[in-house]
Amino acid sequence: MEIKKILDSDIAGDYSKINDNFEYIRKTLDSHYASSQSTTIIIGFTGGCDVVLDPSATGHNEQISEALVSLPLGGKIILREGTYSFNNSVSLSSNIILEGMGNSTIITTSNSISAVFSVSGSNNKIANVRFNTSSSNVISLAGGGSYNIVENCSFLLSSGTSGSIWLSSGRHDTIKGCVFEGVPTAIIISSGDWHTIEGNRFISCSSPITSWGSSGGVTKIVNNKFEHLSSTAISHHSGHLVATSNTFSGSYSTGISMSSVPSAIIANNLFTGSSFSSGICLSSSYNVTIASNVFSSSSAISTAISASSVNTIAITGNVFGHTWSGGVSVGVSISSGSKANVSNNIFNNVLSHALATWAENFTISDNIITASSSSTLIHVGWIIVK
Repeated sequence: MEIKKILDSDIAGDYSKINDNFEYIRKTLDSHYASSQSTTIIIGFTGGCDVVLDPSATGHNEQISEALVSLPLGGKIILREGTYSFNNSVSLSSNIILEGMGNSTIITTSNSISAVFSVSGSNNKIANVRFNTSSSNVISLAGGGSYNIVENCSFLLSSGTSGSIWLSSGRHDTIKGCVFEGVPTAIIISSGDWHTIEGNRFISCSSPITSWGSSGGVTKIVNNKFEHLSSTAISHHSGHLVATSNTFSGSYSTGISMSSVPSAIIANNLFTGSSFSSGICLSSSYNVTIASNVFSSSSAISTAISASSVNTIAITGNVFGHTWSGGVSVGVSISSGSKANVSNNIFNNVLSHALATWAENFTISDNIITASSSSTLIHVGWIIVK
């Protein structure tokens, strides 16, 4: 009403305070927007909640969707302790925070649905929820939005037959502090860029991270833990990649696999465990730096770094094998490409080759190699250095 009086005054010809009036209206509208953003709806199964659910119902998603309708400009929904059963997807537009109480807030599905949460907008956050579902995707970030966050959630058993979290078309989304245990596919990035996968834990997953980036942005995979996998931990195709400070342990086939990457920085990762065939495997890529990584296993590592058709690659400051471990059969293998620099690395307990390269324009310098007398230390094309 106060804003209407001001507008009526201006229309009537009293322009003396129009600048002050405009500033007042702007601040009032900003305050209204901020108020709507701070609106919180508590949902649960006991009294004291804004929305009280029937524990025996199978469509708790309907009440959550109804609560979202009352937050057209955004706000916060808190899911109290309990098990919530979904029989359909819940859509999030923009500026919504959906927060559970940790592992005591559990979401299951009563039938097969495409996604538990389908996010179409930007600036949303889903946090502190435990998912135990058989839906195709648990959280779908495929609406082209940006700056969405999934944080401190856990995904168990068959959560997400096509991907526990699916990112597509958006930018600057973050998956942080989540646990994926026993899921077939944890995170799929099918398009978009500038996504961050940080501080998550992947346990006994078939396919933890599969990504296809774009040429315009960087996919960052940092400070994650990968344990006891059945295949490759990180599989990245096209798009720039930064993979740093990750830990790979237990048994797995390959730590990081890359192809058609315009640039990549792979640094400060620890590749360890009972057995793995290859730490890093890359092909058809450019401008790659592999630095300050450690490759160590209780059994012999087949090939720590394997590269083919890679142009401009620097492998520096890495440690391959340990004198007390199973050693490394081949430290670095570069089957084709050009402009390779292998320097300042430490190769311990080499069983076959510290370095085998057929690349053009290569530099090999200041490496420390310990091996059995029968090992070929450096194999360059058809030249063998012992």
